[in-house]
Amino acid sequence: EAIRTDVTRILMNSELRMPEPVALPELPEFLTSHIDPFTGENDAGGERMAGADAMLGMLGGASPAALAHSADPYAGLGLTRNALCPCGSGQKYKHCHGAAR
Repeated sequence: EAIRTDVTRILMNSELRMPEPVALPELPEFLTSHIDPFTGENDAGGERMAGADAMLGMLGGASPAALAHSADPYAGLGLTRNALCPCGSGQKYKHCHGAAR
């Protein structure tokens, strides 16, 4: 009986404390965003990265505007994907002009 009384007294007098919330440090922008290399848009926020077109141009790739206008000129010919590409490259259509689909 004495043990029960002691345990009850200890439990009734005890205080439960919640730990203090820890403040998270500010993350650098390169960790909170992801720039799509093809469009230059921030996948995390949706805004366009400043100078993305200029950076893509410096890398030697086509600009996003040029990529949008590079439609497949052979799309209406009914070519199968394993046929040779009609551009004369010697590659299969699926690896050449058909790869954009």
